[in-house]
Amino acid sequence: MQISLKRKIKAPVDVVFDALSNEVVLSEYAGKCAFERKVGGIVMFFDEWVHGEVLKYVKNKELSYTWKPTDWPETANASVVTMTFLERGVATVIELTHENFPNDKEAENHKNGWEEYIFGPLEKYLIG
Repeated sequence: MQISLKRKIKAPVDVVFDALSNEVVLSEYAGKCAFERKVGGIVMFFDEWVHGEVLKYVKNKELSYTWKPTDWPETANASVVTMTFLERGVATVIELTHENFPNDKEAENHKNGWEEYIFGPLEKYLIG
């Protein structure tokens, strides 16, 4: 199961990319976070609810990392989040793919969750 989302944020690509990969900024709008900006680096969101590892880091272009919430079954594989960043004048388009969910319910929950807990708060944080 996979979800795909596209979100336009009215901020420059370097600002948006930084806000989604800088643990200090992430922690301002997404709970305590960790994000090591290198392949193999640690990823943690929402006060340690999600853990993962950076798979790809291309500054201002692409992020990819594994994603496994603590409430998923122990036997479930981590899912994979991939974001590409496209500069559109003074705005940035984020194209997100999130794949390898343990079931359809988790996919649907995450589709709503990306908007409610990441993109909505990110936009509010960046542009008020």
